[in-house]
Amino acid sequence: MGKLWSGVLESEQPTILMKRRKVAALDIRNMNNQEILANIEKKDYTKAKELLCSYLQSNPDDVEAEKFLGLCNINLGCFNEAKRNFEYVTSKNEDDALSYYYLSTIYINEQDFNNAERLLNKVINLRGNYLDAYKSLAIVYIEQKKYKEVYELKEKMISIDSEDAQIYDLIASAAMKDYNIELALSELQKAVEIEPDNPKYLNRLGFIYFSSNKIDKAIKYYKKALLIDSEDSQILYNIGIAYFSIEEFEKSYKYLKKVCKKEENDNYLSAYAIAALKSKNFKDAIKSYKEYANHIYIFEGIGEIGVKDIRDAVLRHISFTGNTPVVVIDYLQILAPADMRATDKQNIDKAVMELKRISRDYKIAILGISSFNRENYSNAVTMSAFKESGAIEYSSDVLIGLQLKGIGNKSFNFIEAKKKNPREIELVILKNRNGRAGDIIEYSYYPMFNYFDELGE
Repeated sequence: MGKLWSGVLESEQPTILMKRRKVAALDIRNMNNQEILANIEKKDYTKAKELLCSYLQSNPDDVEAEKFLGLCNINLGCFNEAKRNFEYVTSKNEDDALSYYYLSTIYINEQDFNNAERLLNKVINLRGNYLDAYKSLAIVYIEQKKYKEVYELKEKMISIDSEDAQIYDLIASAAMKDYNIELALSELQKAVEIEPDNPKYLNRLGFIYFSSNKIDKAIKYYKKALLIDSEDSQILYNIGIAYFSIEEFEKSYKYLKKVCKKEENDNYLSAYAIAALKSKNFKDAIKSYKEYANHIYIFEGIGEIGVKDIRDAVLRHISFTGNTPVVVIDYLQILAPADMRATDKQNIDKAVMELKRISRDYKIAILGISSFNRENYSNAVTMSAFKESGAIEYSSDVLIGLQLKGIGNKSFNFIEAKKKNPREIELVILKNRNGRAGDIIEYSYYPMFNYFDELGE
């Protein structure tokens, strides 16, 4: 599904509940279904699938068996096969709401939200009180940024089960994505009232308070969450960052050290290294930096490094390490010119085409950062924003622009937008040779850590 909750501090998201049909309700004809049922009970879906496939070879019209096979395929992660199973079932029985529901979850897994929305509305038309369908539809609407539609689902969901905490969590998720902090806070408080011992809800509530700069309250809820689950990495990280934000570096260091002992994660290591440095635990700071610094090679120059030097460096790296690198060029406009007598545009065109050849020859990814034209500083990003953009536009496989959210609108205030913490950033996919272009992906940017956190990942 991906992340539905905004913010660098949060990773646990509402998910679709894949409630499976009770196996006792299946009526598979003329077969020893006890063996299949036993394997399902043991969660041996591979063996159950094998038995069902064997059975269906001689009983190809058994729709219930096909449905059962589809559920096994979902549990095994064989989504393409599961899709075929449920498409067959629904072609034979157009009123099978549960099969449409399972099929919708496969489309969600593929991020085909339009088809998922279509099928979930069909499920709701067939079974008007099927709560899981409404909750799944809410998740789809969040992915589609249809926040108003999520809010409109609330009344119906509550009428079915007003004590389901996940309903309020979903509304809060939409509200956070919609930058409606007050609504997110009130809805998540309701979720916590229903499930006061749910560490995920307490953690999210802490994050909302953190986002509102109410750090004391944020820490209060993070601590409550840790009393329930003291080993949750995300909660430990969140409280460490909260303490860091109020310059209580020793406490921040304590929590971040604990989370880094539990799992290796570049974001955790980076924050831990800074906290260790601030709290004057220099040995730990150096050790943490070493964890990922050994994989970074920096060639610094101002105007004297050209594309030939980059090709030579790539070849040396492969020869010495046996690994192919990811190359980041910061930035294209200060590469050494190929011809001092050529124009800036001609030199950039030449550099971009040579970088494309390096990428092709060594089968590596090259990320080139480009400066913008000055006239585009206060306008929405377009292809023409890239300075000396001819070859950048036509030779690149993927062209991406970053901009402050709302830029280009009459009411947009550049200074106020940069004051926000986190800053609201949009990534615009201007070109994508092998995929979909035109999408806008939202990020929260935390200047303190130079960290971009994708919203709805």
